[in-house]
Amino acid sequence: MLFKRLLFLVLLVYIFFINIHVFNLMGEDKRSAENHKWRISEKELIVKAAIGGAIGEGIGMLYFWHKVRKPKFYFGVPLLIVFNFLIFRIISKKILKRRNDF
Repeated sequence: MLFKRLLFLVLLVYIFFINIHVFNLMGEDKRSAENHKWRISEKELIVKAAIGGAIGEGIGMLYFWHKVRKPKFYFGVPLLIVFNFLIFRIISKKILKRRNDF
């Protein structure tokens, strides 16, 4: 049981840090766009949202008001948030599945 709890904790830490990372990427890309500098590719932003950072990307979109006019983001990010939640739910149920060990 301790291993399962540790594994679940690792999953939570991963979700936390990937979302912080993606939020920061949105801010960095916004600053780069304003200064006409090198940009982070949309593909990279979408992939990082798909692997767990969709909430960070959604918050970053609203906080920095960045990529909000692009359909692939204003439709895609909410879908990826739901996708991330479902995947997290499935994984966490499998990790924390209890058996009757009497």
